[in-house]
Amino acid sequence: NPGEALAGADAAVLTTPWPEFRNLPWSELVMAMANPTIVDANWFLAAALRNHSGIAYVAVGLPWAPT
Repeated sequence: NPGEALAGADAAVLTTPWPEFRNLPWSELVMAMANPTIVDANWFLAAALRNHSGIAYVAVGLPWAPT
């Protein structure tokens, strides 16, 4: 499951437009990551995570924005 896959992970790369990935509880999932870095090819999580403290969020085509 996504929670087990991301627990302790340093990064997640989202490359699919599938809604089942977009609709995951990302705010919770990133809290379980060791060094949360999210690369989002479809900008699905831009509003939810871009300014979230402690997360490096990269939307493909936008500048790197580490926090």
